[in-house]
Amino acid sequence: MSSKKQRWLIFVVLSLTLMTVTPVAAGPGAQQAQLPPPPEWPIIGPILRWLGIGEDAPAEPLPTPDPEMPSLVVESLEAAEAYWAEVAPGESVQFIVSETTANQIIDEYTASFEGVRSADVQFDRGTVTGSAELDREIFADYDVQLPFFIQGATLNGAVTVRVGAAGCRPVITVEKVRVGKLGIPVKGIGQEMIDETIREEWPPEACIEDVYITPEQLVVVASRR
Repeated sequence: MSSKKQRWLIFVVLSLTLMTVTPVAAGPGAQQAQLPPPPEWPIIGPILRWLGIGEDAPAEPLPTPDPEMPSLVVESLEAAEAYWAEVAPGESVQFIVSETTANQIIDEYTASFEGVRSADVQFDRGTVTGSAELDREIFADYDVQLPFFIQGATLNGAVTVRVGAAGCRPVITVEKVRVGKLGIPVKGIGQEMIDETIREEWPPEACIEDVYITPEQLVVVASRR
């Protein structure tokens, strides 16, 4: 597999995001006893819960890197490649990349791509959203037929993907595709392209054990087979 394809696969994985109820006082004046939140009231509580009204369940804590596992805070793809080359077979390591660093890498690697005017990513819990300003011709280069009502020589687009791992490979699921202000029905095409690339080009010696994303960073746990 070419070095260029390897770098972009690594980048995809690396690059590849309370409503409370105020207690109600029993009444003004004398000593006031605070009532429980309405969802806990004996009669109306079950109805409110059935309607989905009430206090939200506490959010699950965001995952954090394992402090005991060897890790690299990625500053460049070259540094990630060099670190990976030294990983022994069977050893698990963590690659940690911040959203800021991911965008710096994108700026560097898209500077020479014709048709890409700008690009960036945003991390959220479990997802990555990539946004870009693209020349219209780039869609034709990838055999993507845009609907007739999407006009303009330059288009703003965004793709949101959910990233995980299974079977030692990354699992990248396209959740939403937008061009301009419109969602367009090319999610299936994008999913096919991603699945085909991973299936045909993913290096067999690289085992992706886990991937998790927070609004601040993306962490990939990998081992060499």
